[in-house]
Amino acid sequence: MANKDEALKELSSFFKEHGFNEKGETWYIQKGNIYLLCEYLEGYTLHGFYLNLGYFFSNYSEKESHLEIPPKDCDWTVSFRLHEVLFNELHLDKAFDFDLSEDEFRKVMDRFKSCFDSRILPYLLSKMNYEAFLDFPCGFEECLPPCYKFHKKDFEHYIKKAIAEQSGKKYVFDGSNKQSPSKTSTASKSAKENKKIDNEARLKIGNQYGFKQASDCNWIVKEKYFFYIRYNQYPYFDNVEFYVKPCYFDDILLDEINIWEMKSTPSDRAIVVSAPSFLLSRTDLPPQKGDDFSAESHERAWLGIFMKAQQLIDVFLSQNHDVDSFAFESSGLSSDDNDLASMLQMLHHHQYEDVIALATSLVEKGKKGYLSWLRYDESGALKSKSLYDYVIEYSRSKA
Repeated sequence: MANKDEALKELSSFFKEHGFNEKGETWYIQKGNIYLLCEYLEGYTLHGFYLNLGYFFSNYSEKESHLEIPPKDCDWTVSFRLHEVLFNELHLDKAFDFDLSEDEFRKVMDRFKSCFDSRILPYLLSKMNYEAFLDFPCGFEECLPPCYKFHKKDFEHYIKKAIAEQSGKKYVFDGSNKQSPSKTSTASKSAKENKKIDNEARLKIGNQYGFKQASDCNWIVKEKYFFYIRYNQYPYFDNVEFYVKPCYFDDILLDEINIWEMKSTPSDRAIVVSAPSFLLSRTDLPPQKGDDFSAESHERAWLGIFMKAQQLIDVFLSQNHDVDSFAFESSGLSSDDNDLASMLQMLHHHQYEDVIALATSLVEKGKKGYLSWLRYDESGALKSKSLYDYVIEYSRSKA
C-alpha cells in the first residue's frame, strides 16, 4: 500500500525533471509575473491525495507586496483539481487513493505521468502569457474548469492593459462603452466596494433573523442544534448552502476530545470544518452585474435567503425536536463523515465499546479521518496519531 512519503518523493522527482521549483508540498514554474503551480493536498474524503493546479499573477494580487512565493492556493488567481482535468484517464473515484493495491496505484500514477507529460503540461505552459488568458480556458476538450478568484471583467481589463504595455501602447478599453484607462483602473476598488455592500447586507438581514456572522458563514443555535449558512462566492453570487449538526458533535470533538487543541468559539464551529454537518438545501444564485450592487438589491436577495433558512429550520425542528434521538441519513455524507458522525452519536449515548471497535477497525485499515489536518505541529508535519487514535483514547478513558 502506498503512503504520503512515497508519493511526495515520486512527485518531487517527476516535477523537478520537468523544470518545476519546489517549496514544501508545492511545485511551480515562473515566467515573469505569471506562476504555474501544482500543490499536493491531503485527501479529506479518501485515504490518499489530490493535486491542485493553478496560475498566480503576482501583479494582480490584492494582497500586500510581501506575499510569499509561491503563494498559498487561497491566493492563486486561478485554480482547479487535476482529477477534473484527467477525469477519464484517472477514473475520478480512484484518483491517487492509497487504499488501492500496489499494482492499481502504480497504474494510476503511470497514467498521470503520461497524461501530464504529453497533454497537460504542454497546454498549461502554453497559457503562461497574457494573450492566452483573454479566452482562458479555450480548447483542451472542454475539460479544464477554472475557479476564478477575480471579477472576470476586471481581470480582462488587467490582461489587455498588460498586453498593451508590453508593446509600448496606451491601453484603451475596446468595448462598446469605450471606457478610459482611468475608469478601468478603479475596477479592483469597485470589486472591494461591492463585496463590502454585500457583506453588510448579509449581516443586516441575518441579524434580523437572529443569525451571527463569521466570514462567509452565518449561524444560529436552536434547540441544541447548530444551523449555519455557507456562502460560496466565485466571485459574486454563486450559491448558498444550508447546514445543520447537533451541538454535541462539536462539544465532544472540540471540547472533550480536544482535537483542535485550542478553545473554540461558536464562530469557529461554522468556519472550521469540525464535526460532520448535514446539508438541508442548496440555493443557486445568479451573478450580479456591477449595476446591481446597491444595498437595497442585496438586502432583498438576502431577505429571501434568510426567509428560506427560517422555513428549513422550522421544518427540521418539527421533525427532529429531540436532539438525543436525532437520526441522520448516512447517504448524504462521505464515508469519513459518516464514520465520524456515527462515533459521535455513539459517544453521546455512552456506547464507548462500540466506538472503540469501529475506530480500531478504521485505524487498522490505515484511515486517519478527514480532520487529521487539525493535528499538524508547529513545523507543519502531521502528528503521528490519527483522529481515530484520539477517539479511541477518549473512549477508553470514559469506558
